[in-house]
Amino acid sequence: MRKTAWVASILVLFAFPIVLHADSITMVQTFDDMTIQDHYSLSFDLSSIAALAQSLDTITLSLTYNGNSDNSGEKWFSTTGGGSAIAKLSASTHANEFVTDIWSLSPSILAEITGQDPWLLTVKLDDTTSGTDKIKIRDAQLDICYTPIPIEITDVPPVPQAKVPEPAAAVLLVSGALGMGLISRRKNRMKKKASTESL
Repeated sequence: MRKTAWVASILVLFAFPIVLHADSITMVQTFDDMTIQDHYSLSFDLSSIAALAQSLDTITLSLTYNGNSDNSGEKWFSTTGGGSAIAKLSASTHANEFVTDIWSLSPSILAEITGQDPWLLTVKLDDTTSGTDKIKIRDAQLDICYTPIPIEITDVPPVPQAKVPEPAAAVLLVSGALGMGLISRRKNRMKKKASTESL
């Protein structure tokens, strides 16, 4: 009975697709405090994730920079290559410290990424005011959460079964053993009888 339950468990396990939980990956680009002026574009190639992902669940974009005064004379915005707005950059001129803005990308931006072949996120940084404005970029990071492509196992290996002797073979084996036992016993009796007669 146990063996049957074990075999049934294995068949149930292999008969249905294996659904994997969401997975995540982080991608980082460093710019070594590079100075940009008025406009700049950076791209993340997500083709390696496209090979693994059934869908993109969430993407968080982080940008570390300084030098944005965020006033009427200087306002920086980030958009995608397709023109979707990401966010406005924060003020980052206090004591010349770097700040990190963290933005969660909208479903429409995720659709923009997956609608391309290969998957790609282009981030455009633009100063929308007149004049020449500069900021320094330290790094950009993507934290991506995706649902992997499910793995379906269709070829179920046969379950090995124990060899059970056929009834006829068992009868032959038992009768042979009995016959050998009877012959041995008969020889022993004859030896005893012969030894008693010689006395």
